[in-house]
Amino acid sequence: IAIYKSKGYKVAAVTTDTWRPGAYEQLVQLTDQIGVKCYGNPNEKNAIKLAVRETKKAINDEHDIIIVDTAGRHKEEKELMKEMEKIEASLKPNEVILVIDGSLGQQAYSQAEEFAKATNIGSIIVTKLDGTAKGGGALSACAATNQSIRFIGVGEKLEDFEEFNPTTFVGTLLGIPDIEGLVSRVQEAEIDVDPDLVKRMMKGKFTLDDLYIQLKSIKKVGKMKQILAMMGGGNIPEALTDDAEKNLEKWEVVLNSLTQEEKEDPKIIKKTRKRRIAIGSGTDYTTINRMLDQY
Repeated sequence: IAIYKSKGYKVAAVTTDTWRPGAYEQLVQLTDQIGVKCYGNPNEKNAIKLAVRETKKAINDEHDIIIVDTAGRHKEEKELMKEMEKIEASLKPNEVILVIDGSLGQQAYSQAEEFAKATNIGSIIVTKLDGTAKGGGALSACAATNQSIRFIGVGEKLEDFEEFNPTTFVGTLLGIPDIEGLVSRVQEAEIDVDPDLVKRMMKGKFTLDDLYIQLKSIKKVGKMKQILAMMGGGNIPEALTDDAEKNLEKWEVVLNSLTQEEKEDPKIIKKTRKRRIAIGSGTDYTTINRMLDQY
């Protein structure tokens, strides 16, 4: 709301949250701070009727942008999901924006997927990125809805909203100060991105086969010390980066000694299998255990 108002638009808010006590009063209090009118009626308990009536009022008052706020809901709350479908069908909005909690994690995928089935999601807002949450789950929401992030929330005030910058977001997410340099190095290495692998990772699925692919990709990008420098680890002693390099080489040999079944289900790798793998790869139990722990 504050972003559009700062750009000179005449903005209005409509609240249709009939479930949460004080929802109307809270939104009025917030919008009053920046001189934006909020439409609603705390006595109306039918969200669809409320949405249609109050949005018509806002349209008649000739607002450029009308933001309709709906009640928060979980994908398992079937009644609320149907309510959302009816609100969209009644209003026929220019765009439906999905708001995702930045701390939601991998649950964001299934949540966003159900919302996309119920409504025509046009973009995403990620909130609560001012705390410890980095918003990685938001990328899962993008994958589930096939839509992009429009804004991110970095505080509790209406002004604490920023237009989404993918480079900055990913750099913060990964803790990488030179994300552009790293991306450039990856592009130079001509690493092919497997869409199926990306989808699996978005859903939290990652096999030892996938780990092997990642190790091969890292080797293409360059020496470990160069990569770590781009990721903010330039002051790490050379001895440690050399050890990391050697460990990756050992892991690659270990992975080559696994059966396909073991790569897809590492839980079956017990003592007898480890003995066979150690002999086949010329390594030891410590190397195998360390790799599995890191995986």
